[in-house]
Amino acid sequence: MVAAAIMGVSCNKSKTGAPQAADVKPAAKAVDVKILRFDKDLAALDVNNLAPSIPTLRKRYGGFIDLYSDGILGIGKTSDPRYIEGLHAFLTYPVVREAFSASSKALTPEVVEILEKELSAAFTLYKGTFPSKAIPQTFFTYVAGFNQSVMITDDALGIGVDKYLGAGYVNYPSLGFPRYLTLKMVKERIPVDMMYAWANSDFPIRKESEPLLSHIVYQGKLEYLVSQMLPEAADTLVFGFTQNQMKWCKKNEKMMWEYLVAQNLLFNSENFVRTKFIEEAPFTNVFSTDSPGKAAVWLGFRIVSNYMRNTKSTLADLMKEDDYQKILAAAKYRP
Repeated sequence: MVAAAIMGVSCNKSKTGAPQAADVKPAAKAVDVKILRFDKDLAALDVNNLAPSIPTLRKRYGGFIDLYSDGILGIGKTSDPRYIEGLHAFLTYPVVREAFSASSKALTPEVVEILEKELSAAFTLYKGTFPSKAIPQTFFTYVAGFNQSVMITDDALGIGVDKYLGAGYVNYPSLGFPRYLTLKMVKERIPVDMMYAWANSDFPIRKESEPLLSHIVYQGKLEYLVSQMLPEAADTLVFGFTQNQMKWCKKNEKMMWEYLVAQNLLFNSENFVRTKFIEEAPFTNVFSTDSPGKAAVWLGFRIVSNYMRNTKSTLADLMKEDDYQKILAAAKYRP
């Protein structure tokens, strides 16, 4: 899989159809990702005698355990007097216990090996394309009680595997996850979501109060970057759309763009407008019930693809460019 992913950069475009950026290349020294199974180590603890195990976990996982315990679980740091009590409550909660079991079954050693190879290839390309940027030094898996999908520190990247147990996972409906979200909660999405999260952290939007056009193009930049780092990923996987939703977008690209222009929405900075077009939803209600939620993000990706095709810009320069109107103008986008 590593060879296949790296070899993909020699093609003219990724599986999303986006043109290849000229500067996307693997680093001279390949990145070798090894995933630490924090979820399995935590599940293996003796819940009736937790205290002796904490120093061992701290030695292996460093500050990550406090970020996880305090930031995700909300039970405080390992030094807090009631930490053991909170950890015991979490680990013995029946739904959480089942999530640990399901995560172990879903992420078999064979699956973890594939993920490591895909992430190794992706971050080898990332390091080669952005040599001045840091990359994660440690990769973790954890169970968050169906809370946080991805956790980032300055040098680590973690994935909440209980959010990737498969669309048919028995407990998702009772936990309140709608079908349109569970369709994306599959292990194949893990490399996509991890790369997206790292890129989003490295290249934040100029400001949240930007108008809709800026958010559309910004999201398009991130998705384009992901497609370049994971060139073997299908467009449905990159965007989290079904095959039918992807077909709908391609068939209705012109209609969507003309609607945004006609309704004077591109330069609207209201939060509810942005939410309507680029946040998770079962569909984009002003377009069609057959459309995906976040359909406008795909338009942003198309704008960025046109920009890269027309300007021959490098990916590094694209990610530094935060004049989104300039990108739209240079893209000569005419769906």
